Amino acid sequence: MPVELYLRGTRAFVLLDASGGSQGHEGLLIEVDTTDPAEPRLGQQAQLDGGFRTSRIVGDVLYAVSDRAAQSFDLQAQPFAAVGSVALTDGAQFAHATDGRLFVTSPPTPQGTKITLVDTTASNGAMTLGGSLEIPGHLDADTKLHYGRGVLRAVTLDWNNQALSRLFT
Repeated sequence: MPVELYLRGTRAFVLLDASGGSQGHEGLLIEVDTTDPAEPRLGQQAQLDGGFRTSRIVGDVLYAVSDRAAQSFDLQAQPFAAVGSVALTDGAQFAHATDGRLFVTSPPTPQGTKITLVDTTASNGAMTLGGSLEIPGHLDADTKLHYGRGVLRAVTLDWNNQALSRLFT
């Protein structure tokens, strides 16, 4: 099932989730040549390591987050090229990207939500795993995670504490 689409000139990048509601599913990135919109042509494909969660483009790099890893792809290369991958041992649910950082939230546990930093400062898309922190409650949307002016902000909901909402910085 197609879940996200980016258009760069005459190239479309389509992200698919082949989960069908089952465990062990995989995601897929497909490049489509749209030079002739009446006859688009399939191009390069790359398997994602796990079920697709979300993606972001920063500059010419596409970051795809699955439930097992964050992967980066150079979209300037023709066809696109895989650049890097880091394992997300606690899984992934939501992400927020800047020009040098990728923040990934894990699925919530009774203790809270873990936020993992992935360093994306390399302009070619190479990534390194950074630190992480755990905060009480859970994030229920990627819009509740933001980084700006050197500060990470996260809004959580805590059902164990009378549905309390909290802002963490």
